Parts: sequence; structure tokens; C-alpha cells
Amino acid sequence: MTRTILEIKPILPGRINEKAFMREIRKAVEKSARMIIKDFDIGTKNWSRKPSWTVKRRKRRSAWVWRVQTGDTPFVWVEMGTKSRKRYMSKNWASKTQPGRLHSGVGAGTPDGFTRSGKQLRGITARNFRVLIADKQQPLFARQMARAILSGASQLFSGSTQGAGRTRF
Repeated sequence: MTRTILEIKPILPGRINEKAFMREIRKAVEKSARMIIKDFDIGTKNWSRKPSWTVKRRKRRSAWVWRVQTGDTPFVWVEMGTKSRKRYMSKNWASKTQPGRLHSGVGAGTPDGFTRSGKQLRGITARNFRVLIADKQQPLFARQMARAILSGASQLFSGSTQGAGRTRF
């Protein structure tokens, strides 16, 4: 004779609330975008003409992608570097930024004029702020996403549950 010792019934969700879950993910990503913009602002803190930033969200294949971007040409030159330049700098020139550092100093000197046609001067060394910021923000982003997933999961199932009953011993 067989007796049931333990009976297990799954708790089934009423309806799945994906919008609430995705809202938590979106809030976490947008918070990260704001933190990234603050870091970019650190690198340009002492610039007289600061770049403006936009956050664009778009669907790429099956995933959403957020981009922090700027169209500010001087920033792009400093960030990406240039092969050459056509302006002389004064003898006391000191850049406000340095490659590999997310910092903006006071700098010194002024541009002294343009080279004659055809003459190329040493270009701008890329600062790579985006790499430094990505290295700094990645662990923070991972923690924010984990929190968002937990928060979203708690809101994922809304409505009544079916099958929730007493465990019989």
C-alpha cells in the first residue's frame, strides 16, 4: 500500500507583467547613463566650451541599446586622437587632459597660429575617456542590473496565483 507523504503543488502566476519588469531594467540603465555623463563631465570640467551629451535609446535586433553620445568636434578630437594637426601651440603649452587619466587640469598656453599649407604637426594623443569610464562603470552597472532584475522579478507576476494551497503531511 502506497501513502502520499508529501504533496508538492507549484504556484502558477496569474498573468506576467513584463512592463513592470522592463521598467526596472530601463530605470537602472538610464541611471547608469547619467553616471557615465557625470564621468565624461569630470574629464572636461575645466574646458571653456563643454560638450553637450545626449542619451539615445533604440532597438537593435532583439535588444534595446542606450548610447551616450556627443557631436562636439573638439571633444571627439581629444577622445579619439588625431593623426596630425595644423596649429602651432605656444611654448608654455600644457594640455588640460592627459591620456589614460579621467581628469581635467587647468592647462596653459594658447594656440599660436596655423602651419603653412602641407606642413603637418604631431597629432593629438587619444585620451580614451570612454575606456576608462567603461572600466570604472562596469562593476557598478552589474550591481545595478542585479538589483533591477530582483526588483523587476518581484513585480513580474501580478494578479492572483493558482495552485497555492496547503502542504499536507
